[in-house]
Amino acid sequence: MDISIRLFQVIDALKKEGKIIDYKSLADSLGIRKTALSDIKHGRKKVSVDLLCGMKKAYNEVNLDFIVLGIGTPLKSYQILDEVAEKPSQITARTDDQILKDLVDRLDKKAEEIGRLKAKIDYQAEEIERLKSTEVRVVKVKGGSFAPTANNDLPASVER
Repeated sequence: MDISIRLFQVIDALKKEGKIIDYKSLADSLGIRKTALSDIKHGRKKVSVDLLCGMKKAYNEVNLDFIVLGIGTPLKSYQILDEVAEKPSQITARTDDQILKDLVDRLDKKAEEIGRLKAKIDYQAEEIERLKSTEVRVVKVKGGSFAPTANNDLPASVER
């Protein structure tokens, strides 16, 4: 799911909680124009770090993990309620250092995944180039269908 979609899920949750009334009030609290939110919503602009920082400063309950990584719930208050419902006897307070460490660990894992994906893309690009350099001929086979062949030897079923 896209960051902008998750951002607007958070905005909807803030509306539901009564923290904001509409996009205009949100834009005013963030010191931006309402059109900037509209541009993000309609894909004309991307979510900026400044916007995320402003959201966090203005609305502390906003869960940046959810917006950026898609982890957890839109608002921290929802996440705490989910944790209480799931395992009430195991709830522990997390310090900012623990949260930061968790985020860094998650980012490291994502960076490793990106590295693997880049290597895969490089391999596939090389494979595409190799295939482009291979001479492929398409020949008409008896019965009217066509079959590719990468060598000069034509199968016996080919019309000559």
